[in-house]
Amino acid sequence: MLGVEWGPRSCRMVCLQNNEEQIPVVQGAVALALPESEEESIRMVRQCLETRGWTGLRAALSLEDPHLHLRRLELPKMPEEDLREAIRWQMRDIAEGSIEDYVIQRSILEEVASELPRLIVLGFAMKRDSRAVEAGLDPVFMEPLPVAFASAIERLYRTDNGEWRAGLWVGETSSTLIVVGRGKLHFVKTLPAFEEGSLGKAAVEVQNALDAFFILYKADKVERIFLAQGPKPMAGLAEYLTKNVGIPTESFNPLSGIQVSPEAKKIMEAVPSAFTIALEMAQVTL
Repeated sequence: MLGVEWGPRSCRMVCLQNNEEQIPVVQGAVALALPESEEESIRMVRQCLETRGWTGLRAALSLEDPHLHLRRLELPKMPEEDLREAIRWQMRDIAEGSIEDYVIQRSILEEVASELPRLIVLGFAMKRDSRAVEAGLDPVFMEPLPVAFASAIERLYRTDNGEWRAGLWVGETSSTLIVVGRGKLHFVKTLPAFEEGSLGKAAVEVQNALDAFFILYKADKVERIFLAQGPKPMAGLAEYLTKNVGIPTESFNPLSGIQVSPEAKKIMEAVPSAFTIALEMAQVTL
């Protein structure tokens, strides 16, 4: 399985396969700096796939999408298929064109017991993207970046004990703060892109997002912030947030507990957190 995280100016891919003992092993990894031209970007990814013999592989894809739509919904409890259609109907007004052009997903936050049981749902809408197919991939699964990041955090640090944990993804054109708890993704806030040397501004944005979460959920504490940075990490960000936001912040290491081939390790070990999304996508359907 190939896990792909495709951003505006970069693309990371991870090839994950089970060994003879059925233990997942990262066999290969790629980090590409993409040109501004979409056509040239697709050509570059296509050439990389051909060189590595990955053309046509089944792929799970996540996009850094600044136009990701989220909506908190309250719906009657219903069968899964009906719930999916109800969420699609409730989010139809966000569509530029047909709602069928969007991938719709949800996280059930809470079930409210009453005479007519109801569900509190966080719905996600992400526009379908044709770049992966044009580049020679076979995308069998597509997931918003915040959902993939939440899944990665939950895989390594389960939140069943009621603690709240945050994740901060520092992307190329925007950043994203998420909060997970009770095994679910509860909160997503898109932040401006962080620029090198702007640690103070980054801390203010993170604090404001956390304050919004605290008000919405009547919470008073987040135990930890996991920091995942893209190809150009901000030096000192984890330490600065720990000191100025007052929440222990650490770089997220998605390679914990994962076997990595020597070839892939050379590519991934410089900034392991940059491969958080691609690696999580590779594990989704393995």
